[in-house]
Amino acid sequence: MTQSPNRDLEMLADVLGCKWMIQVLQQLQQGPRRPSHIRRAVAGISEKVLTQRLRHLEQAGLIQRHDYGVFPRRVEYRLTARGEELRPLLDAIREFCERGARRRRASGNRR
Repeated sequence: MTQSPNRDLEMLADVLGCKWMIQVLQQLQQGPRRPSHIRRAVAGISEKVLTQRLRHLEQAGLIQRHDYGVFPRRVEYRLTARGEELRPLLDAIREFCERGARRRRASGNRR
């Protein structure tokens, strides 16, 4: 069975086009994270939306969920090898945003 040559591009557009996905992936770039840590770090994301985004990323094969099987429940997420391949792209996006923020500060425009 042959796969569409655009399959990865379609997946990437789908993932990166969702609100909060880049911020969630950037948090996971820093190492394994519990959902509560990600939620505190990504201002404005609700628990429901975070859960949806994490499931989406897991289904795309970009992150892995680890349930420690203890009570109270302890779950962590981490990038998979495929998710690690996004590191240069995520770094470039972060740098682009930082340059834009510096330009806006220098011009006095806060938006």
